[in-house]
Amino acid sequence: MKLITGIKLGILCTCMVLVGCAAAKITAKGDMRRVNNIIWQQQVDVRADELLAQKVPDNMTRLVFMRKLDADDEQSRANIAINDRFQVSLHPGNYTQVYSCVGMNNISVVRTGLKTNDLLMKLKPFELQGGQTYYFDVNVDENNQSAVQLIETATALPALRNKRYQSHQISRVVTDNCPPAPISR
Repeated sequence: MKLITGIKLGILCTCMVLVGCAAAKITAKGDMRRVNNIIWQQQVDVRADELLAQKVPDNMTRLVFMRKLDADDEQSRANIAINDRFQVSLHPGNYTQVYSCVGMNNISVVRTGLKTNDLLMKLKPFELQGGQTYYFDVNVDENNQSAVQLIETATALPALRNKRYQSHQISRVVTDNCPPAPISR
């Protein structure tokens, strides 16, 4: 009986391994990516002015991250985290936006090629006010050092005109427990 059970278990494990090892059909055309029956766009054309025209709730702040277009390889993508929560792995020439709670926000940018999940590495604290939009320039230099810098709206808006909105990753930044905005008297 033990031998028959062992054989059945062996056959079951072999079948599971064979099914799990089946090759996924991967397709890439332009911005479209496909793995088996899952399709997504890596980046899309979104008018930044329309996106930024949306009102920011008083108990939240909008963070816009942008990166200049350069010849960096894919290992130089910039992994951005807010308060130890992954936002995006930003490609050169793209921008992304996310809402966060007001107050102190710890932002980190780490090059993908470092192969780390330490979302607090190289963090910079920023005190952010409610109902506002903040713009950040993200850079990975020729020595593969990453940096994030707060920039003025007057500098950011023209730079956004030539960028594409990066849309293919799900933000892990949490805003469902932001405290209510203080009541002004």
